[in-house]
Amino acid sequence: LDLNDSEFREEFSSFVEVMKTKENVKKIMGQLQRLAPALYEALVSERDAYMAAGLNGLDDLETIVAVMGIAHVDGVEQNLKLNGWEAVSPTCAINRL
Repeated sequence: LDLNDSEFREEFSSFVEVMKTKENVKKIMGQLQRLAPALYEALVSERDAYMAAGLNGLDDLETIVAVMGIAHVDGVEQNLKLNGWEAVSPTCAINRL
């Protein structure tokens, strides 16, 4: 395996871009949950609950910004909804360079 090979790097870059879509991440997480439920619980579910509990403890703040991997977004949102949080639409646009 030659990591400096331009063909390999291009193919790998393309693979990474495909993997970054929310739909594909959901499919992969669903497969992981089905094939290795204990691993999914340890790597995803427990961490989702932990992050949501941390955010839930910040309820005295007016605004909270959380950054997390795409595989955790849905689980953290579900955990927060169980604690009475409501989804809101963003009020600002992000410009990418």
